[in-house]
Amino acid sequence: MSRGRRRRSGGTLGDVFGLLGAGVQLVAEVGKHSPVEKVRNLSQTVENFLDANDPGRVSKRLRTDETHRLQAGDHIYSQRVGYTHHGIYVGSGRVIHYLLDHGICETTLDGFACGSNIHRKSSIKRYSDREIVRRAYARIGESDYNLFHNNCEHFANWCRNGS
Repeated sequence: MSRGRRRRSGGTLGDVFGLLGAGVQLVAEVGKHSPVEKVRNLSQTVENFLDANDPGRVSKRLRTDETHRLQAGDHIYSQRVGYTHHGIYVGSGRVIHYLLDHGICETTLDGFACGSNIHRKSSIKRYSDREIVRRAYARIGESDYNLFHNNCEHFANWCRNGS
């Protein structure tokens, strides 16, 4: 089939791309509440739990601290007992993160760390650093925490890449 030629169904390649675009927009509107997104988030939660409890990785994290290299928009985390806690570094020693009992809030880097070292996570970055910080601030006050599909790591990933 050559470019621009209509297919038997009557649609063009442009129509196909239009439908794909509409599908992407629909997925974006459904967002974090879609069944696919819930499964992806649950998978992330399980992976985080396994990683947080791997003795080799825990001991390495306890020996390193990356606070001196942080830039606004970085996805950061700190080791806690049995899990890692995630947030977005917004600059000037401040972090926005999701807490079970406080919702999404801004705190100091020390308050976020709770006595543990801070680490940068290499998560997918679809937005500029400025946009990541803007997205984090836009959700302050939200209190719809769910361990399996709307937790601190899901929030940090959403800020950086929309999922």
